[in-house]
Parts: sequence; C-alpha cells; structure tokens
Amino acid sequence: MFDRKDLEELEKIKWNDILVVSLFLNVSPQERKKQAYISKFKNLVKSITEENYNACKEDIEKIESFLQSDRESFKKSIVIYSCSKKDFWVRYDLNVEVNDNLIIYKTPFTSPLFDLLDNYQKYGLLLVDKRAARVFQVFLGDIEEY
Repeated sequence: MFDRKDLEELEKIKWNDILVVSLFLNVSPQERKKQAYISKFKNLVKSITEENYNACKEDIEKIESFLQSDRESFKKSIVIYSCSKKDFWVRYDLNVEVNDNLIIYKTPFTSPLFDLLDNYQKYGLLLVDKRAARVFQVFLGDIEEY
C-alpha cells in the first residue's frame, strides 16, 4: 500500500538523462483468464516511440517477464515504476481498477495514484462481541486488521 508521502518521494525522483517507465495495468481476474493483460501491455509498448523503447528496453523486458511469471499474486490492478539503470523498481498492487497506461519520462508518473488517494477515503470498522473487539482499516478495497 502507499500513502501521499510515498508518492511525494516518487515525484522527487529525477535522473536528467535517464528515463523511468511507469506502467498502470488492469490485471483483474477476467484479464488473467486468457492473459489479456499481456496483450494490452504489448499494445502499450507498441504505442511508444522507438527512441523511448530503445532507452528503456531492459525495463520493458523486465516488466514483461514479471507480468508473465507472477500473475497469481495480482489483485485488480498493478502499478510499476522501473528504471534498471538506477536499479529502481517500485510495485503497487491495487484492489481497484486503473486505466491502462504506459508512460516513459524523466520522473515517475504519479497523477493517477494521487487521484485514487483523493477519491477513496480510509475508514475504520470495529467488530465487537462479548469477548473481544477487532479493528480494521479499509482503503482502496484492502482490509487490514489492527
């Protein structure tokens, strides 16, 4: 999970001549059945310029390999930030769907995640019976017990 502070730290990253790959991909169970998300990823890759592809080829291959190998751990969406030249890899699994997008730029593209923070509020849930009480936090479709 992430919070506003995590995203603000990501926004501070800027490596002048080195590009960061930002991937937002819907990997919901319907997408996983036929590995449709792999095709969507490949189509997103086709839409980038040849110059950006060549600059980030290692990252794109790493992401594709990850998407093909670790699919059982996915929730509804995945967000990946990658820059192999700086040994940088950040992954967020989300229980909400995001729009598919592949951005290659000098900094990680964080706007969709800030939008999620603004549109989904955290809330608490308290379950009480005669012997015990349980406290949960619900945020972005995830439930954590405290």
